[in-house]
Amino acid sequence: WQEVMRLRAVISEHPNKEAHSAVVTKVLDGGSIIVEGGREVKLLGIVADEKGEDCYQFAKDKLTELILKKEVTLIRDANDKDEYGNLLRYVQVEGKNINVEMVKDGLISIKIDDGVTIYKNDLIFAEQYAKKNHSGCKWDQ
Repeated sequence: WQEVMRLRAVISEHPNKEAHSAVVTKVLDGGSIIVEGGREVKLLGIVADEKGEDCYQFAKDKLTELILKKEVTLIRDANDKDEYGNLLRYVQVEGKNINVEMVKDGLISIKIDDGVTIYKNDLIFAEQYAKKNHSGCKWDQ
């Protein structure tokens, strides 16, 4: 998996991607965070369970472990914000795409729309991998 993702990351590099760094101050759920300055950020290309659903706590705990109080890189794609004004971003820490990692671990599902272009194939590949390997609470049947 690591070698495949390293190669795919090289393929996925997009020369026009916009990125900036921020420190994560709070994890709201498996797909939403707050960064310094109080800005809410939704992880792009994914859908996480809501409170009370099967994977909610697992996804929130894993995301907390991966990025809380860490400096992350927020990468913009075709869509800048959702309908509520929240930023839509891919989140990277230490060179890892957290959106893709969470999908690969079977904790969240993908949600591909027109605004998901840069890492679209990585997300699809990660979900196929999770399903095939019955990963996490999404695909453990």
